[in-house]
Amino acid sequence: MKKFLCIVALFFAADFTLSAQTPSRQLKQVLQLEMPGSSGTNGACVAWHPRYKKYYCAFAGNSTYPLAVFGPTGKLFSEDEIETMVDVRGIWYNSSNNSIEANGYDDNGWARYTLDGTGIPLSAEKFVYDMQQPDAQSVGAFDEQRKQVCFFDEGVIRFYDRSGDKQFYSIVLRLGEDKSQSENRSAKSQSESFEDYNKTTVCYTGIVDAEFALLNTEKIQIELFNREGRRTRILPLPDDAPLKTSFNFAYANSTYWLFDTGRRLWIGYK
Repeated sequence: MKKFLCIVALFFAADFTLSAQTPSRQLKQVLQLEMPGSSGTNGACVAWHPRYKKYYCAFAGNSTYPLAVFGPTGKLFSEDEIETMVDVRGIWYNSSNNSIEANGYDDNGWARYTLDGTGIPLSAEKFVYDMQQPDAQSVGAFDEQRKQVCFFDEGVIRFYDRSGDKQFYSIVLRLGEDKSQSENRSAKSQSESFEDYNKTTVCYTGIVDAEFALLNTEKIQIELFNREGRRTRILPLPDDAPLKTSFNFAYANSTYWLFDTGRRLWIGYK
């Protein structure tokens, strides 16, 4: 009898562990943001300014590509001719100075946008110089709690200080194995474990025990990780969700965003 009860207990424990990683519902489309103009292909990122109640969306690839500002329902507020002014990769809202900031391609550094009274960008001023990111194409995300910018680097989240200091903190991500196994794996095997993920982008969600989001393009799902590097939640996407292995993925205003390059649409999911 005791043996039977132990087996039942183990079964329910395993079932609870699996359930804890499975969402109660699949993500569904809730909003679309249609980018203006005709230049640019890859969506760099999406940021949300809580004071102005506006989304900021940028293309990656050139400082002359469109930067668009949308209202909470998807209405375009900016003029078509507004440019990114920076060869943008990541774009985020910084609550410390109530501003929209971005990191650029390669050694272009980081910049802060000056906004007018309605939240429309007027100019961009560089405040971090040189390459302060793991890779030339890295898309930065602002960790609101640590007040640092984080980047995804082949299975590792690396953090950089906004003052321009070099990397000083990192989180090794784990896909099911324990912490010691993950730390002892070679850099090559760690990289291979994340081959099916969007390789440029990590999103900061601010969700307790699920602070960081990655896009698994093979399994058509978004996966959330905590500050210990453990995967804690899996969020399936609709089968027709646009999936890219680089760029075109973001999180803003409690919404996950995927960019449809053919239709020039940022599609929001909750």
